[in-house]
Amino acid sequence: MGRVLHFLYILLIGPGDYFFLKKVLRNRMELTWITFPTIVIAVSLGAYFAAYFVKGRDLRVNKVDVLDVDSVTGMARGSTFVNMFSPQNRDYDVTVVPRPLDQATAADGDGRPGDRSEPQRGDGGQGGTPSPRSGRNRVVVTWMGIPERSYGGMGNTGSGRMGFGGGGYTSLPAGGSEMLQGVRIPIWSTKYLTARWFGPSVPMAESDLVPVGLDRVAGTVTNRLGVPMHDALLGVQQTRGGNSGKIAPGQPVQIE
Repeated sequence: MGRVLHFLYILLIGPGDYFFLKKVLRNRMELTWITFPTIVIAVSLGAYFAAYFVKGRDLRVNKVDVLDVDSVTGMARGSTFVNMFSPQNRDYDVTVVPRPLDQATAADGDGRPGDRSEPQRGDGGQGGTPSPRSGRNRVVVTWMGIPERSYGGMGNTGSGRMGFGGGGYTSLPAGGSEMLQGVRIPIWSTKYLTARWFGPSVPMAESDLVPVGLDRVAGTVTNRLGVPMHDALLGVQQTRGGNSGKIAPGQPVQIE
């Protein structure tokens, strides 16, 4: 699409301008001093406002949480993957704050629990810096980039104003990496970040399962969370059970 627009632009400022002055204005070629810059300015303004219309002016964050809970030790280990889209040239402060498993979050109409972590961001160096502390949970936040000295690479020493590696971002607190301060994202670009965190967890479920044969179990599983479970699967060795649908808080499910 971009090449087509470039081709049309060249036709407009070249043959288009010529035929307009030659045929429409009847050989008034000296007016190209007016028509040519007018076309350039009009196309530039059109491209600028069209880009804002298509890409928008909102900061957009897409996030996926992967959570692993050890019910024996009561510990939870999570991985958070964040992709940020910036509508302008800006430095951001980013941290990830884990939420308890039994804490109600943003839910849809059927009560499906929301995100298990919340990425917080502020304007780098402009106040509104999010707190890097997250209670008893330990958090490590980092970013994913190419290990090269190219534009946006880890080895960029800062010759380019918007090179991420040369932007002077800082990991906080000292000796840790619970928050990235001054994460540079150019206008209409994305930056991929990731976080690892672990800490204590409430019991997710109780069970009284007993082996039945070599690859089956029987008994009940009870949801001990304060929110419903959706699409839960039970795995035994290399065998995976069927989809349980929705399990309400405190609801036992019979396994046969």
